[in-house]
Amino acid sequence: MGVVYKLKPEIKEFIIEKKQSNPILSCRGMVGLVEDNFNIKLSKSTINSIIKAVNLSSPVGRRRKKRRRMRKIEILTQIHQEAQKPLVEVPVEPPQLEQKVVPLSDERIPQLEPEQAQTLQVEPPQLESQLVNPPIDIENLGVILFKSADYILGGTHHFMEEIKRYLNQKNENTLINNIESIIYEPLLGSSQGLYSYLTDLQQVKELPASLSKIISEIFLDISGIKFNLSNNSVFYIDGQLYTVWSTPYIPSYFSSTPYNIRCYVNKYLKADNPFVLFTAPGYEQPTKEFFEFMSSLEGAENRIASLSLYGDKLKESEVIVLPDNRKRYFIFGLWPWQFIKFRKVNKIGEFRPFIFEPLNLNLYIADVDIELSQPDVNKRFILIGCAIKLNPNDKIRLLVLTNLPYKENQGESMLNLYLNRWPNLEETFQDYSRKIEFFSYSANSRHFLSKEDLPAWEDNSQGIKSVFEHYFKILDYYVRWHFLPFGYENQDFSTVKEQFYSLKVKLDTQQKDIILVKPEVTSTYPYYKELDYACHRINEREIMFGDNQRLWLILE
Repeated sequence: MGVVYKLKPEIKEFIIEKKQSNPILSCRGMVGLVEDNFNIKLSKSTINSIIKAVNLSSPVGRRRKKRRRMRKIEILTQIHQEAQKPLVEVPVEPPQLEQKVVPLSDERIPQLEPEQAQTLQVEPPQLESQLVNPPIDIENLGVILFKSADYILGGTHHFMEEIKRYLNQKNENTLINNIESIIYEPLLGSSQGLYSYLTDLQQVKELPASLSKIISEIFLDISGIKFNLSNNSVFYIDGQLYTVWSTPYIPSYFSSTPYNIRCYVNKYLKADNPFVLFTAPGYEQPTKEFFEFMSSLEGAENRIASLSLYGDKLKESEVIVLPDNRKRYFIFGLWPWQFIKFRKVNKIGEFRPFIFEPLNLNLYIADVDIELSQPDVNKRFILIGCAIKLNPNDKIRLLVLTNLPYKENQGESMLNLYLNRWPNLEETFQDYSRKIEFFSYSANSRHFLSKEDLPAWEDNSQGIKSVFEHYFKILDYYVRWHFLPFGYENQDFSTVKEQFYSLKVKLDTQQKDIILVKPEVTSTYPYYKELDYACHRINEREIMFGDNQRLWLILE
């Protein structure tokens, strides 16, 4: 029993108020909230005593988690009203934008030491070694979901590199397939035929400790990237590249992993690929930070000096210095209700049909030229792009804009780049808004993905098999946290396996650059909506299988 009588009344009132506003808040979560607000660390039993005394204890035993219901806020009402307003058309001559081809650099960087913020150059991701053919006997959705989580964490790729140091095995595809077969054994069934391989691994005494160290380094929640500019100003981008933020306090739902973010940095800031954001930030006017983002990528004097990756409690885990100051390109979505007084529509062309082939998505698009201004920085940007409708008689749903050089059929090629990253449009914006709302009002708003929330981890001295079993639990946790709807982060493995992991799937690998995965369910399936949600979230992460085959999850 906790020592309740020594507590100040305001602490008791704080605990009761938080529990009343969020009944699913655990005693462990409450410990952190009390420590943050009162600089005092209480035991879970003390908190439980206070909650129990006012009859707020949760019922004992396993129970079905209720979905979190979002409260409607004024911002979403404003969004709905503003979305009805049409764009203003003011025809003028299209801008002549600079055409410049930036060569790809092959410069490499050293490996970051764990738990140290160091300055380093950027290393291109070794995609060839991480992208291998999936196991032939993939028959269930669980393997697809776990492989997607592993692609983001980078565990199998790092395991392969470490094991290759000890075993005389040069074929990386074979190594990765063997590692995956061991990790996914609870989903695939028996690992018959791999016992001799496991025996070889167990003979390397150093492996359990070295692979455990890898797990501790890759399982970090990076909530954001801090862009440090040459004039000492800063802006922030979340770990999944939804938008530019003015504050480092970004909802943990938009976090990613160090491995995934390094790949983003190499793809968008070192190579020639446009930096693709889901949406511009702000409602009535663009934010100062968003204009600094565009200016810094343009290669202006106020260049990007370095990037800082940070996570829980804003602790920096890594610093990256970009090797040059050159013009880079960006693409972002702009909603019709955004920046009405600070945009000038120079041109809207005729609408024409467009098909996004991976999802067979039929749209109508028109070329646009738009000028954006920001009063605080006294700067203007002239951008090109396309307006999107769902049918010829529909209102404009979204503008996709870019600073890419103008060329014929720019709209189609640029929109394919955007939709390949953000294919769900309004559904993604609704999910994005709900998560921001929940972050703003929930007592759990500062909760990060943490090793402390994982099942107890046995000592790695038990052998290499126990290390892989622990990584399997991490993948399960990551899937529930980032791919499934609110509430599933608290479900157990058996429940999620019954509802999702055990579902049969069809694989279509006939197209060279795409692998289509279709769960074998109908719209009457009890968890169809939840499964549809998971498909949307995974399709936004650009997961790659096979020989550079882009994964698409599709419900028929």
